[in-house]
Amino acid sequence: MTTSTGPTTPSLSSPSPQQEDSPGREPQTVEAHFKAVYEQFLGRTLEVDTEEQEHAIRATAGYFLEVPEWIQQYGIDPDKGLYLVGPVGCGKSSLLKFFRKYFAAFQKYYRLQRNNSFAYTTPHWLNTCYEETGLKGLKEFTSKSYYKRGVQQVPKHYLFDEIGNEEIARHFKNETWVMRNVIMARFDQMTHSGMLTHFTTNMFPDELQAKYASSDEVSHTGELIPSRSRIESRIYRMCNVISFGDCRDFSRDKI
Repeated sequence: MTTSTGPTTPSLSSPSPQQEDSPGREPQTVEAHFKAVYEQFLGRTLEVDTEEQEHAIRATAGYFLEVPEWIQQYGIDPDKGLYLVGPVGCGKSSLLKFFRKYFAAFQKYYRLQRNNSFAYTTPHWLNTCYEETGLKGLKEFTSKSYYKRGVQQVPKHYLFDEIGNEEIARHFKNETWVMRNVIMARFDQMTHSGMLTHFTTNMFPDELQAKYASSDEVSHTGELIPSRSRIESRIYRMCNVISFGDCRDFSRDKI
């Protein structure tokens, strides 16, 4: 179905200085607001075709806009990233790109407590970095994925868009699934700094593990990664897995 924005389109203007409380975050109000902003800024409506897709959109919006009812309803852990899985064209990438672009405005408008801003890249770009400079080319996405805030090193959150569709990468005689390496490295960073990682994909975590478990390889620390490395378990520990619909028939062809 196509959502309606109603007679007026809300903006992301900040609340007035005299307004002591942040704007209400009741689910219906927030849903109407962010969908209207989506249409206003991107020039198209937010298409919702299935109930599962509607739930996925609410879960994602609840995560970024800190809506307690949706966080509880969909079992969202705010201390994890997001793993959005669904078929091509379901809107998962567009939704995250939208929140990436306008999160700062939402944060100011709703006076959000958490800094859920994030950077963006793709597995294909990571492959290019690895093929040109080897493992050191991945450090800005793993062990050096931080920025300075005063004297503090703050974790740099990332979205890796459309993982699982990339090819194996080669640097001289070394071959590796770069994203497998990055997932494991960012899991390590999450455990000691709270670094968040988001993914979009058409593969469920078990399918992604099957794809990346095709060979042994050397990790970012120089250690051997067994072919049956538990990518699936790391994904679940790192991320809230949110499904936009069944895509197993599509993704199985990609393994």
